[in-house]
Amino acid sequence: MIEHYRDYAANERTYLAWVRTGITVMALGFIVAKFELFLLALNQQLGSSRNLLSGCPIRHELVSVAFIVLGILMIISSTVRFFITKRKIDEVKPSSFGSIVFHIVLSIFMVIFGFYLIVCLSHVF
Repeated sequence: MIEHYRDYAANERTYLAWVRTGITVMALGFIVAKFELFLLALNQQLGSSRNLLSGCPIRHELVSVAFIVLGILMIISSTVRFFITKRKIDEVKPSSFGSIVFHIVLSIFMVIFGFYLIVCLSHVF
């Protein structure tokens, strides 16, 4: 039996969850870009004179790129954290968990993006 197997398995599950989340955040960036194309096509189809995207304060391309970069950063940081945690499990001595700054910044970014979508969508419908 592998010593500290449960710790290694938990570390790997956490790592894989962060990788999945990073991929999801990158996919969200693509969805934002496609949503802009959908609104432009809808605007043309309806023959509307008003621009459905006029209520969005930031260009969708910037938001899309920001999400893709954020997803990449999440995967990189989770990989680094995986190996740091693995090394700490190998040492078998008590140690602190580390900084949660990245997680707080990620949460703040997602809340800001949520408000951004509310502002954009409130002008569309």
